[in-house]
Amino acid sequence: MRMDDDAPTAPVGGPEEVARARGFVLEGVEKGYVIHAVGNPAEVMRFPGTDDGLESALDEFDRRVKRDRRDRLWPRILVATVLVSALVWTIATVLSDVEIARESTRVDLGNSGGGTALAIEYAVASAAYSVLFSSVAVFVVLSLWRRWPTND
Repeated sequence: MRMDDDAPTAPVGGPEEVARARGFVLEGVEKGYVIHAVGNPAEVMRFPGTDDGLESALDEFDRRVKRDRRDRLWPRILVATVLVSALVWTIATVLSDVEIARESTRVDLGNSGGGTALAIEYAVASAAYSVLFSSVAVFVVLSLWRRWPTND
């Protein structure tokens, strides 16, 4: 393969940083371009030092950065969902228990209106528990999926 004088080549000498993100670095090296993880100089991928090589390296770099962001976002959303639903479930359960205790100590239970409040509190507690349980289940599945070996 012959290279023309005006064809771009990767820098000669030390690595030149082309792009950097939270998890990856794209560098131009003597024989092309390499992507590696931040803090780990071992190559993830190598590309030729041509325009096409740079374009392919930038595309792969963007793909890896987007996947890394997505992989960090969903667990955070699930943790927040678990915490909020656990808090709502706990509060609704305590309120319904207090309502039951209050109603059971009354002598006159006629038309106090407590039944409607109790039903609402029970419904909120049930919904929050469902969200809590399903969020924990999804979080466990995602954790196992992220640890599953891939061919990347």
